[in-house]
Amino acid sequence: MIRTFLFFIAGIIFTVQAYCQISSGGQPITFNKKDLPKEIPVVELNKINVEALLKEDASDSKAEGIPYRFGIDISTGYNLTNSGSWYVLSNGDRIWRLSIKSEGAFSLNFIMKNFYLPAGAQLFLFNKAGRVLGAFTKLNNTPEREFSTSPLSGDKVTFELFEPQNVIGQSSFEISYVIHAYRNLFGIAKDYGESGSCNINVNCPQGAHWQNEKRAVAMILTSNNTRICSGALINNVRQDGTPYFLTANHCVSGSNSNTWIFMFNYESPGCTIVNGPTNQTVQGSVLRAKDTPSDFALLELTTAPPAAYNVFFSGWNAVDIPSDSSVCINHPSGDIKKITFDFDTTVSYGYSGPGNDHWRITSWNAGTTEAGSSGSPLFNKSHKIIGQLHGGLASCTNTTGYDAFGKFAYSWNTGTTPDKRLKDWLDPDNTGALSLTGIDFNTPLYSSDAALVKIDTPTTSDICLLGIFPKITIRNYGSNILTSLTINYQLNSAPVQTTSWTGNLNYLGFSDITLPNIQVSNGPQTLKIFVTNPDGIADQNNSNDTLSINFNVIIANPVSLNLTTDNKPEETSWKLLDSTGSILYLNTPLTAQTSTTDIFCLSNGCYDFVILDSSGDGLAGGMGAPPGTYAITFLGDTLDSGGGNFGFSDTLHFCVNSAGVINPEYENNISIYPNPASDFINIVINNFTKNLFFELYTVNGQLIKHLELTKVQNIINVSTLKQGIYFIKVTDGNKQWRKRIVII
Repeated sequence: MIRTFLFFIAGIIFTVQAYCQISSGGQPITFNKKDLPKEIPVVELNKINVEALLKEDASDSKAEGIPYRFGIDISTGYNLTNSGSWYVLSNGDRIWRLSIKSEGAFSLNFIMKNFYLPAGAQLFLFNKAGRVLGAFTKLNNTPEREFSTSPLSGDKVTFELFEPQNVIGQSSFEISYVIHAYRNLFGIAKDYGESGSCNINVNCPQGAHWQNEKRAVAMILTSNNTRICSGALINNVRQDGTPYFLTANHCVSGSNSNTWIFMFNYESPGCTIVNGPTNQTVQGSVLRAKDTPSDFALLELTTAPPAAYNVFFSGWNAVDIPSDSSVCINHPSGDIKKITFDFDTTVSYGYSGPGNDHWRITSWNAGTTEAGSSGSPLFNKSHKIIGQLHGGLASCTNTTGYDAFGKFAYSWNTGTTPDKRLKDWLDPDNTGALSLTGIDFNTPLYSSDAALVKIDTPTTSDICLLGIFPKITIRNYGSNILTSLTINYQLNSAPVQTTSWTGNLNYLGFSDITLPNIQVSNGPQTLKIFVTNPDGIADQNNSNDTLSINFNVIIANPVSLNLTTDNKPEETSWKLLDSTGSILYLNTPLTAQTSTTDIFCLSNGCYDFVILDSSGDGLAGGMGAPPGTYAITFLGDTLDSGGGNFGFSDTLHFCVNSAGVINPEYENNISIYPNPASDFINIVINNFTKNLFFELYTVNGQLIKHLELTKVQNIINVSTLKQGIYFIKVTDGNKQWRKRIVII
């Protein structure tokens, strides 16, 4: 499918919010108000065929690298206008309530889109037993407008939204998926998980020497939060607290990690089998790197776990040397946290054939792993991660079965690009370190320690403009409250510039800072940033004060690709070609059901954007998941692709010119004058048999005029328009001609 499009291209400081599933506490208003209507609208979902699901699961196995499934995601579309009921309180505030019931569910959890809560609004969820999730507030808003919840026990859950009178109508969310748990997780009327009896609670005496490492391990709800894996927080050479999380690649495949739930400290308090807390969760992550041979995936949690979770950042070893003993900490079958021991030497081997990409545990001496343990860390005797669980045959009923862990050493630097290896993320300054101890950030090491933890922008990709506003993230690692800081920045060898920051950051608090505009020139650039004088005194730890980034400036037309993937991103790829067929840009690895924006710096000329799908169904997706979309955009003016169901490939042809985009077929047949104009413009058209339509837009894409062109020469009054730049589009319903016009 090939279509031609015409596209015109015209030549602070704030405290970061917690984008996570962490709640603000409290109780729903209706728990204490007795005068509200008792009846709450209930929607009942279709009954789930549990027997059929269990039969499907019977073919899954840990050996095949398939995450343990506990629930089924049911596509819905309940929102604040088409479901539930509103009740207005006497003071003008109002409450929205809706109950969702899925018969037979052991628990329910939810994925929401278009999620936004204004200041003062509070969202609660509660079950029949009175257990509450929330309050969720504006702190839970994310740029992606996505939100998910941890499971609530039982087959019926009630939503209650409180909206103050001064923000009525501003709240928004749609419950897009209900996850019906057909397996009984989290200790409801059973022995806390379905793991085998040979497993050992992590807080039994055998785990006494592994109490730091256990705090790094978490259970993950993946694959639309219907499946379970394990993984661990991991330290990096900067030791700046970036919440990197190591798990297995097969846990990531075809899944949107924006809505994943990471559950920390789900464990019995002692050796006796007692249920553990399920409310220490964080929502969302960004995939940083993954690769198939060693089955690793490195995520960055959207928000660092709060200090109350008391987490630990594991150490690691990237040297390819067998360990004479090893330990695995995991959540078998979604159970409370367990620990497993092997007192023999690990064996190097290839998981899918000849090679050395895995460590093989021939058999465990105490404990085991199961489905749900995928991605869990393997520690050597020095308490450092040397791999993550891929698969195997070990179980309580197969005590001589093996387990295979993807080698950390293989994942470290074998991949050819940063998105396929660990080194670039865990040693971003290329220090050459191959081993690192774990770290506990819960106890400050210094009283005064301000850190520059990230340069968010510019990135290493091309920049099309002559000016940039660098954006950085700082963090307080000192015990003193951080209230002021000096930020120094230098572009190439230019003089160092300074700006100041003031705020109020407790220990481990974050703040995003946007620096003043920096003028850049064409070509390679280096930006160095460093922080000094926290609270007006010397920083006691200078190792985390400085970062730099290299980027390239290409002064050209900035064209945006806006892409939303379906649930099978591994099938999709794209490329941008110039008029000679040379590839200018290629996609990086794509994530399921995720919206991304790529910027192309394009000089005047014609280009082809080509998108491919290996299965032949375009971005149509499957299993009830929403389809994907893509478009080329600039200044709010969008070239629609015509939909994501394009088969094996689609091509968008467009031409860029600093004064507009000219379709060769139209170039000699349409003219406009004068330009600039003040009172009237003339549009002259020749040699057209189809009806043509004229549209006039502001630079922000707002339509000002729309009319049919019925003559060869058409006179249009523009005397009422404000001075500025506008866009003209002439179209026959298929092809388009665009031009910039200046009103003076």
